Amino acid sequence: MGDMLLAIHRRSWLQDKLEAAVTNLIIRCNQAYQKGLSRIQGPAPNVCHTDKRYREQMRRPMWDAKWRLYRLWETVDTIRYCCEKIQRLTQEIEKQKRNVYPARSAFIEFIEPLSAHLACQVACHHQAGRLQAQLVIGPEDVIWANVSLTGWQVYLRRILCVVVMMAITVAGAPLVAGTGILSQLSYLRKAFPSLTWIDKLPDWFISAAQGLLPSLCLALLMMLLPALLRWLCRQQGLHTRVAVELMMQQYYFAFLFIQLFLVVAV
Repeated sequence: MGDMLLAIHRRSWLQDKLEAAVTNLIIRCNQAYQKGLSRIQGPAPNVCHTDKRYREQMRRPMWDAKWRLYRLWETVDTIRYCCEKIQRLTQEIEKQKRNVYPARSAFIEFIEPLSAHLACQVACHHQAGRLQAQLVIGPEDVIWANVSLTGWQVYLRRILCVVVMMAITVAGAPLVAGTGILSQLSYLRKAFPSLTWIDKLPDWFISAAQGLLPSLCLALLMMLLPALLRWLCRQQGLHTRVAVELMMQQYYFAFLFIQLFLVVAV
């Protein structure tokens, strides 16, 4: 499933590239014809599209199998290259579609947003966990890799994600406590005789370590944590990016409440 989605994204990128190159070629040929180059020294209108002066060139993308480091400055014809790659990717996608199980979801479009909200409030099935209705803003909001997951797979992933979140919370306690210890170097120097080497450090360094270093470490931890939680929520089996962001906010609030309130207070 992941390989097919990657091939679809690459084909979409090549299609946009091809459309831009063809449009640019038409504009250049039209400008050449309007300026009279096709009648004097330029090519004829029927062969203008084959002249390299009017055709856009591009470098091979990094994911191309023929890309090499020594070919870094080599360029190819954009239109010809995109047509060949789109044809090859289309064949690969059609082959991979045969090995993909049918999605266990259906999408219904409504003309008015109110109709969509009313449809989501209707009980679709008498058993819980079946035929659940969700609002989707658009196709770009759907996480297509999670659409074909079964209910049991979603439940198991949710349990595993909760366990991992608890482990992250427990592992984050020493880190947050360590940032608090850095702000108490003067107290540690008096409490533990083995740390007398702190007296040899300059006063400006101790002041900076107590005042600036804990804040930087804590800010760095809080900056990296949302990205980790967002990835964890995507693995949970949620179907939309909006649901991922909402779940990430819940996990993030729980982590902040435990670490920055309970741990620091205790």
